[in-house]
Amino acid sequence: MGRVELLRRYRHFVLDCDGVLWHSAEAIAGAVEAVRRLRESGADVVFMTNNSTRTREAYLSKFTELGFDGVRVEDINTSGSAVAEHCQAKGFDKVFAIGETGLVDECRQLGIEVVQDGGSGDAMDDTEFARTETDAGVKAVVMGWDRTFNYRKLSLASLYLQGGAQLVATNPDASDKVGGRFMPGNGCAVAAVQYSVNDPYGERTTVVGKPNGKLIDSLLDKYGFKREATLMVGDRLDTDIKFAVNGKIDSLLVLSGCSTKDEADQAADEVAPTFVADDLRAALDEPLELSSKAELASRKPPLLRASHARRGWGVKPRVRVAACRLRQLALAEEARPAPRTGAASGLAPLGRCVARMHCKRASKKKQKEEVQSNQADARVLK
Repeated sequence: MGRVELLRRYRHFVLDCDGVLWHSAEAIAGAVEAVRRLRESGADVVFMTNNSTRTREAYLSKFTELGFDGVRVEDINTSGSAVAEHCQAKGFDKVFAIGETGLVDECRQLGIEVVQDGGSGDAMDDTEFARTETDAGVKAVVMGWDRTFNYRKLSLASLYLQGGAQLVATNPDASDKVGGRFMPGNGCAVAAVQYSVNDPYGERTTVVGKPNGKLIDSLLDKYGFKREATLMVGDRLDTDIKFAVNGKIDSLLVLSGCSTKDEADQAADEVAPTFVADDLRAALDEPLELSSKAELASRKPPLLRASHARRGWGVKPRVRVAACRLRQLALAEEARPAPRTGAASGLAPLGRCVARMHCKRASKKKQKEEVQSNQADARVLK
C-alpha cells in the first residue's frame, strides 16, 4: 500500500482535543482550518477528550471561543460523560467523586447522587481516619482529573473501596503537556488510590475513557459510523493510539502534543499508529505513508491476518473463506493429542489437513455416484 489521502480513505473522524486542536487556551496552528476542511469534504467529525474538568456544554463554549464553527454539544464526548453513562448503566446511583465540575455535573445530569469531601483542609490524621464513617449507599468511587487532589481525598477514597465500592476512573493519563512541560495527570491520583488498597496494577479498576476499546464501540453505535471508515486522531500513544488499537480502528498520531516521532517508531504493536504527521493540517495537505509498524503488518500473509480477512481488506471472498477454513483445519490438526496412522500421517499438519479434505471429497463423490447408480437400477427394475 502506498501513500494514503485521508479524505479519500476515511469518512468518519474522531478527534482528541488537547494536543490535537489546542494547547490550553490557544488553538494549534492550522487546527481550525483543518476541522473546517474535514467538514466541508462531507466527513463526519466528532470529538473525544479524556479531560473531565469541563462538561460538554463548557467545551462547546471553548470550541466557539477558539474559532471552531459548526460544533454541536452532541458532537462532543468527554471521559466524564462516559463515566456518568457507565455508572448509570451499572446501577451506581450514588458515588463518591474525586474530580472537578465537569465530572460531577455530568453525573448529576443523569440523576446520579454525588458525595464529595465535606471536611475542612486537605489533611487527615490517624485518629480522624479511624473514626470516619462512610456513606453506606455509595457504590463507586469515580475519579477524574482533580487539581486539588490531596491526602484527605485519598484517605476517603481508600475507605470507600475497603467498604466494597468499585473504582471507576475517567482515564490513566500520566501527564498533560502544558507550556512545553508535563503536568501530572489523573493517572497519578488513580495510582495512589490503587496502591492504598493493595491494587498497584489496577486489576480492580475500570477505566471508562481512552484507551478502553469498548468506548469505540459505543461511539460507533452512537453516531452510526462504519469501523473500517473511521480514523482516530490523537497525540498520545498510550491513550489515543492504544484506544484505536483496542477498538480495532485506524489511527493518526500527530506530533503537536505529547508523543514524539522516535516514540512512534519504537512503539510496541499495541500502541503503534497507522499514520504519523506533524499536525492535523499537515495530515490533510499531503498523502501519508503508513507508519513502519503498519507497513510490517500489511506484509503479513493473508492466512495470518484473520482480522484483516474479516474486514475484507484486499482479499477476494472465495480466497478469504478458503484461507480461514484451512487455518481452522490446521489449528484443529495441531490440537490433536497424537497423529493417526495412515497414508497422510507423515505429512506436516497443514498438509495432512489438505489430504484429508481431498479424501473427504473423494468419499462424498463416491457416495453420490453409488446413490445415482442405485436410482438408475431402480428405474430399470420398474
